[in-house]
Amino acid sequence: MPDRPDQGDGPVRLRLPVVGTASAHIMVQVAAEFGMSRSRCLAGTGIEPKLLDDSLGTIRLFQELAVAGNLVAELGDVPALGFRIGQRYRLTIYGAWGWAMLCSPTPRHSLEFASEYLDLSYAMCDVTIREADGLVRIGVSEQWLPERIGPFFGQRSVGAVIRLLSDIMPANGWLKEVRIASPEGPQAPFFREVIDAPLLFDRPETEIVVYSGALDHPMPMANEQALQLAASLCREQLERRRAMLSVGESVRHYLLQRLAESPSPATAALALGMGTRTLRRRLAEEGTSFRELHDQVRRVFAVELLEAGLPPARVARRLGYAGPAAFTHAFRRWHGVAPREFASKNSSQ
Repeated sequence: MPDRPDQGDGPVRLRLPVVGTASAHIMVQVAAEFGMSRSRCLAGTGIEPKLLDDSLGTIRLFQELAVAGNLVAELGDVPALGFRIGQRYRLTIYGAWGWAMLCSPTPRHSLEFASEYLDLSYAMCDVTIREADGLVRIGVSEQWLPERIGPFFGQRSVGAVIRLLSDIMPANGWLKEVRIASPEGPQAPFFREVIDAPLLFDRPETEIVVYSGALDHPMPMANEQALQLAASLCREQLERRRAMLSVGESVRHYLLQRLAESPSPATAALALGMGTRTLRRRLAEEGTSFRELHDQVRRVFAVELLEAGLPPARVARRLGYAGPAAFTHAFRRWHGVAPREFASKNSSQ
């Protein structure tokens, strides 16, 4: 299996900021089991409650992040909340994407298909797949997400990946180990109830490590015709979702994922599959520009990071500034005060 990184020297994979409603539906269901009402889960998200029951409905990615934020705010003390939710993501909730994986000839092909059409999953974290020395390492990184909800989505991704792998490889023996970047905490017992392999905390990165040989066994539901039909449905679904987006919305989401890398119009255009001049023209037609969108995303994200307690120097790095001085100058322009003064006032309220 070839390496499938999300980042590299070539074009980065731009996460499509439109998702189905099944994931939010599951989050609301689990929250209800802990006494959190649907209205509190959806507060401030712009999601109509009836939309969650629409199997063909879609929401914006930022709306799912907002639902998660509400859960973390009210249920943040529930150990392994994200992991518990991720374990509910059976392949059947993904529609054609999950169907294609079940119809694939081998688990290896199933994972390759999943990677190619990852935008039809509910993965909010960056996911990488690397193979070497008889092992496949599925990496999960929450780096681009706001720190307040990043750990929740990191746990959710681990739970969902393990559930997905269990669905395509129901026999035991395929999992070598699970490596978790965070320190061991109250979530560990809930992980160990599910994970039948060594569980290592405080690692350099989060990885689910699978034996390569396990990916080459025939799958019992393999069917080439069904796979081709499912793949066709996936392509149609992606095209419909892409057609829903303005160029400005796509650029804004690209910036959110890549702020720390000092993105430029050229890199954004490459990620969006168009030329730089075309990108500038399309944004101008929508009454905006790359510079304006970049400034907007930085301004909003800066406040969120400072309110989360990050020191200004670290916020400057997350936003892609050359140093704290440049960030301070920009923040004064936006809010009339220095970042440190803003953070101090916020912490005293």
